[in-house]
Amino acid sequence: MRISVIGSGYVGLVSAACFAEIGHDVISVDNDGEKIAMLERGEVPIHERFLPELLARHRGGRLRFSTSVSEAVESSDVVFITVGTPQSETGEADLSFVEAVAQKIASAIRSQKRNLYQPDQKRSAGLIYKSIGRAVGIPEHTSTIAHHLEPAVRPLVPALACAAAAT
Repeated sequence: MRISVIGSGYVGLVSAACFAEIGHDVISVDNDGEKIAMLERGEVPIHERFLPELLARHRGGRLRFSTSVSEAVESSDVVFITVGTPQSETGEADLSFVEAVAQKIASAIRSQKRNLYQPDQKRSAGLIYKSIGRAVGIPEHTSTIAHHLEPAVRPLVPALACAAAAT
């Protein structure tokens, strides 16, 4: 499967590496060009045991890096949004980064996407995608929304790390 992971922070980068390890073709996207350049050079901006090995194994093969959301969306079947959601002044999650990425995804969709995932937000975030999709004329059936996938991905990290260490 062709997967895009928008956001190369802790959740996004680890998820991208794990997806590549289990055989998917992955594009990891970030709006920080310097971070993408670091990753392309093989530098790892966060600490996670065995992550450097996973990135080294798949960088340039199953795992690519980009600053282009539209390129990633156009070439993917599944899109994960893993951007930051800092606390707002009211104490709730600030979804402005999620909204900005969702707008970019909505404008880049040219074909049906199997799923648009947003792994670390409350269900209310799904309303953002549907409203943006409607605003730019994307039919409801074009995307499927799923939530709270981090618990599904997180258990893969130790198992994949062990597999990486064994090879």
